[in-house]
Amino acid sequence: MKKPPQHAYEVTVQIGGNDWEYVLRTMDELTDYLREHGPNCSVISGSWGGCHSVHIQHRDVSPDQYRSELDQYCLSEEKQDV
Repeated sequence: MKKPPQHAYEVTVQIGGNDWEYVLRTMDELTDYLREHGPNCSVISGSWGGCHSVHIQHRDVSPDQYRSELDQYCLSEEKQDV
């Protein structure tokens, strides 16, 4: 099966915590960090309370190009379902 096309930015966030409050607090802190440092940053951190990482992929694609790739992908998936 072919993978769907990627958007211009794909962000993978992984958070592991010993309690739910850690997870929520980390999400807030990561949002602020990403806003401040921009899309070329990466984050890996850990402690006894939990750990987290952020991986950002960027490709130079316009919205129109993405939509075209997505249309082609959907058509190819429909043909496989037949």
